[in-house]
Amino acid sequence: MMIASPSDTIEARDAVESAAYGWNGANAQAKQTILQPWRWETSSVPVLGDHPQSLINAQGVDESDVVFALFGSRLGSPTPDAVSGTVAEIERAIEQGKHVHLYFSTAPLPNDVDTAQLEGFVPSEPRSVSADSSASSATSANLNMKSGRPSSSTSRTSHSESQY
Repeated sequence: MMIASPSDTIEARDAVESAAYGWNGANAQAKQTILQPWRWETSSVPVLGDHPQSLINAQGVDESDVVFALFGSRLGSPTPDAVSGTVAEIERAIEQGKHVHLYFSTAPLPNDVDTAQLEGFVPSEPRSVSADSSASSATSANLNMKSGRPSSSTSRTSHSESQY
């Protein structure tokens, strides 16, 4: 499981990782399944030859079954292909048909936050879209942010949004 987020959500990333290890302790033996948290700052391997985000995508997104994306007061740093690395990870996971779970902080935003970066991305309310949905969803529209603005598209993967 990949934990994707900009750098302003360290405590939330720690909580998700801790919850995964707690789930393993309670369920791994009976379910014969473990959750192996993957975080770019602790799990990625330095490699030469491509943009760092491409390497993170190949190591983290491609090797994970599910992505948990957390957002606080920013989307993250722009990459050559997306408005932020976290958005690039989400888009890649959706393209690969992986489950993506989005979480948005409800904590007050810091005074120095650039709210323009968040516009058009943060949903007005949590919602879930099932894997059987064939209609264009607001969730997938909000994830296609390569141009910095949402665009409509469909996604046949399931993903959910929550607030923490």
